[in-house]
Amino acid sequence: MSKHLPFTRAEMPDLLYKGHKLDGRLVKGLELFNQKDYYDCHEVIEDLWLETDPQNPIRDFYKGLIQAAAAIYQFDRGIFTGALGLYKTSVIYLDKYKPEMMGLNVQKLINEMDICFKELLSSKAAEDLAVKRKSTP
Repeated sequence: MSKHLPFTRAEMPDLLYKGHKLDGRLVKGLELFNQKDYYDCHEVIEDLWLETDPQNPIRDFYKGLIQAAAAIYQFDRGIFTGALGLYKTSVIYLDKYKPEMMGLNVQKLINEMDICFKELLSSKAAEDLAVKRKSTP
């Protein structure tokens, strides 16, 4: 199965970032990510994303986190094509926030996602994994 990407508490953002209090939903979403509850992580941060003004540049940061959680969730469910697409778009969204955003080491997250999805980057690998999953009782 996938290599999960939990963050240690020290790597999670502080409740204050540059003098501004972080939205509790972001903190909760990252805690859920740490607990490998990727579905609920996606849901919590998505609520924040939906309420964020489309003109606010932080909105794409939230979207990248949502898609990273969804990519791992889909990978764990064996939906490899969907997982790969979500992985690729999550990296596109998160890339502009490297190396760090709101106390989160974005560069490390992208590096860990790259390792996690390395095997799926070839379409042949995705097909092989899908066949293995179907043939496993």
